[in-house]
Amino acid sequence: MWKSIPVVAVALIIAFALVLTVLYSLETTFRERHVSYEYAVIIEPDASGQFTLVCSLPANHDGMAYPNVLSSMTVDGDVTISKVTTPYGDGLEVVGTGPAIITWSHNFTYRTSTQNTHDHYSNLTMLDIGYVRGNAYVYIAGLGANFSLSYYYDHVYGDVGADFLSYEVTGDLIAGWNTLSVDYDQAVA
Repeated sequence: MWKSIPVVAVALIIAFALVLTVLYSLETTFRERHVSYEYAVIIEPDASGQFTLVCSLPANHDGMAYPNVLSSMTVDGDVTISKVTTPYGDGLEVVGTGPAIITWSHNFTYRTSTQNTHDHYSNLTMLDIGYVRGNAYVYIAGLGANFSLSYYYDHVYGDVGADFLSYEVTGDLIAGWNTLSVDYDQAVA
């Protein structure tokens, strides 16, 4: 009987270690993950009159714009918005007069790791080299304007870590296509 106690103890330790290993690896699947997007465009025309502006939209890894993003945008100003196709990809078209602020935010939670982060919308459309770095194309007709676009992507996966991306595009626009530098920041916590 005394000889079987060490065997039982070793078997219990091995079983406990296996259970912990399985639970830890499965925990990454069941852990709550939070994703949030924050997008804002600020337009300050140089003069009064009508303008048309086209700028980047939130996009996935492949540069495809977030579906139905316009229906949940908030518009402050005398402008209308629509989605258009440009030589540089899909963009947000803003037509109107006077200053405008366009914002969009979206949050969701998921529990499985089966969703690929490449499916998340952590990118922008209309960037010259595709994903993350480089320049953004912005079009304006009618007037010049001071332009600012900011986009933030946060992906928090439980207490294990998080990814944070931010894009800032600012500049004074002149008639036609403008190429503005993207101030990009990335952090993994």
